Amino acid sequence: MSNSERHPVVFINPAFDDLKNFIRKDPQIVRAVFKKLALLERSAYAGEGLAGELRGYRKLVVGRNHWRIVWRPIVASSGQQIIEISEIWAVGARSKSEVYAEVIARKNSLGDSPNHISMSEAISQLMPELNDAFVTQQVDELPNWLVSQLTEQLGLNLDQVQEMDLDMAMNVWIAWTNREK
Repeated sequence: MSNSERHPVVFINPAFDDLKNFIRKDPQIVRAVFKKLALLERSAYAGEGLAGELRGYRKLVVGRNHWRIVWRPIVASSGQQIIEISEIWAVGARSKSEVYAEVIARKNSLGDSPNHISMSEAISQLMPELNDAFVTQQVDELPNWLVSQLTEQLGLNLDQVQEMDLDMAMNVWIAWTNREK
């Protein structure tokens, strides 16, 4: 797989509801979640594997060890093409392992084929100040949604964006979204 290929990231509907709750409480949490999800676009196996009842699921730590993103990588095969998808099952607090208990409950009630919402649709719905037009050009190491925000919302040209690494690009985007309006 080349560096420019991206893995789709999707949310099961209850995980998207988790984000909607967080956006009301603290939009910074959601921005930090999207920053972490950029890792999954590059590697569907980022983070750490879980054990026990959640074998096959993985986690990413968000913030100062307070929040978790729990997902499972899915490999869908259509003809010759294999697509690795990061399916987000929960975003929640680490304390008292509540996020893991929630994933187990969701897994037991939803089965293996829950409904999904794409990351681009999640960004569009949760952060309406960001438009949902996405740049179709691949920029090495940066996810398409981030390239779109930097070029279309901030007005940076594509050459400027291509010179940024992921951390720099995310910091520019976060500073822009936190600016005083």
